[in-house]
Parts: sequence; structure tokens; C-alpha cells
Amino acid sequence: MRRALAAGDVPAAVAAINDIDPSILDDNPALAFALARQRLIELARAGDADAALAYAADQLAPRGDDDPALLADLESALSLLAFADPASSPVGHLLAPEERARAAGDANVAILAAGGRDGEARLAALVKLCAWAQGRLAARGVRFPRMADPATGALEGP
Repeated sequence: MRRALAAGDVPAAVAAINDIDPSILDDNPALAFALARQRLIELARAGDADAALAYAADQLAPRGDDDPALLADLESALSLLAFADPASSPVGHLLAPEERARAAGDANVAILAAGGRDGEARLAALVKLCAWAQGRLAARGVRFPRMADPATGALEGP
């Protein structure tokens, strides 16, 4: 899932979610909109204005009719098409990798919740707990081997 969104392949991510449990997107319209909006952003990133406009009209505008609060998000994504260089536009932040990661994270939380699991992966929670504990120890002046890289478990210090 995360790989599909990291590569900008939103249709593959949506298909994967539907393979896991088709009710996930039906029961979570905010997630469905976020993924559809990310698809629009990816079309804008690719410079395919015609496809982006058609997709917005077919997939996103009806959702905006149902929930007017979504219109601002739709308009900001569509405004990417108004700039020759969308990355340096006032809404260029929508093209940042963090936006894809946020959408992927939201999808993962929904998948875990649909399976009756906590919305956050245990490993991520443990890494956060470790970072919090290291911060508390450092604030108290305690010398300890600090985890420098959670991905590898590399330690630094005494």
C-alpha cells in the first residue's frame, strides 16, 4: 500500500484497499476523498491537465457537492494546474513527498482499524516510545547509548 502511494500509483493503492476490504473506502468517505485528491495531484504533477480536469469533474466534484467542506481542498489541488511550475506555486507543498506519505498513513490506519487492530503499527509506536525515553534521559543529563538510527538499530555514545 505504502509503496503504491509512495510511487504515486493511487489507483493501485485503491485497488489494494478494495482487495483487502471493499467497505473500508465506503465507510470512510474522508479517506476516499483524500485518495481521489491525491490522484488529482499526481495527474497535475505529471502535467496532464486534461486528465486532471476530467478526473476532478467525474470523481471529486460530486463529493464536493455532497460535502461543501471538501471544496477548499479540491480547489487547492486544482489550482496546481494554473501554474507553469506547480512545485514553486503557493500550493506547491501539495506535491511534497509528505503529502503522499500522509495519504498512505491514513490508508494504513483505516486498513488496520478495519481489521480490528490499533491504528498505529506496534513498531512505529515502539520507536516513538524509544525516542521519548531518550529525550527524557537526555533532559536529565543521563549518559546512555542513544539509538542513532531506528531503521538499523545503530547506537552512539557510551
